[in-house]
Amino acid sequence: MTQAQMEDRETNRRISKAIQLDIEKRKVMNKPIAVYDKDSGEVYALHNDGKREVMGKVERKRYSERKKNLN
Repeated sequence: MTQAQMEDRETNRRISKAIQLDIEKRKVMNKPIAVYDKDSGEVYALHNDGKREVMGKVERKRYSERKKNLN
């Protein structure tokens, strides 16, 4: 294993840990957590009481296809 691969793994581990800590912090502070549902393509806010508030929907299209709809 090269030094660059080891550094990448360490960076990925630290990022994952930082995300876990941020999620725990938001739960303690009673703030919603943004969650993406791959199956439905929806982005929603998950509150501590279990309530889901839909914030938007992601379109799984190519940029050129989305751009045609904007014009």
